[in-house]
Amino acid sequence: MSVVGSTDGLIAAFKAEDVGHFGSGWAALNLAKVKLEIVSYHDADTPVAHDAAPLLLLDV
Repeated sequence: MSVVGSTDGLIAAFKAEDVGHFGSGWAALNLAKVKLEIVSYHDADTPVAHDAAPLLLLDV
């Protein structure tokens, strides 16, 4: 999910990704190429394995 808009929009998108994640893993705010993105990863997967720089990670 690409992130655009306000800080409130970023927080809402991050919260939605976190709450919508099933099982164990991570919700992450990443810098991928030149865009911010919010994604979730399962178990031991990490943003670094997907050529993204993690800016904020939340254990789910």
